[in-house]
Amino acid sequence: MDNRQRVSNFEFLELLVDISDPATGEISATRLAARLHLTSDRMLEQWSCRGGSWALFADEILSVLDAIQDQTYDLPATVEWYLQQPLRSFKNKTPQQIVTSGSAHRLVAAIKARQVKVLLPS
Repeated sequence: MDNRQRVSNFEFLELLVDISDPATGEISATRLAARLHLTSDRMLEQWSCRGGSWALFADEILSVLDAIQDQTYDLPATVEWYLQQPLRSFKNKTPQQIVTSGSAHRLVAAIKARQVKVLLPS
């Protein structure tokens, strides 16, 4: 494991600690929203559009971020990619829209198979 990968892993662990309740380990919608540069209302709106449990929705967001972080080694760029990058293979939806639509598992599989091109912001 090279130094960039170690720093990247540490950044992702810091994210998990920052957004988790210390007593329960549950992911805080408010804290996750802040780390994604969203308002709590926007995060909850996405979740309500999606439906289902908050824990599953949060896990899906984190699984996409984790998969792409394994390629970028750059958490801020990963977050921007998640929010902004339209993906041709997903009808030009952003990863955020894909997760909200319930297709996070397909996106993670495509990322891991390198079928999704990662274009990082300049």
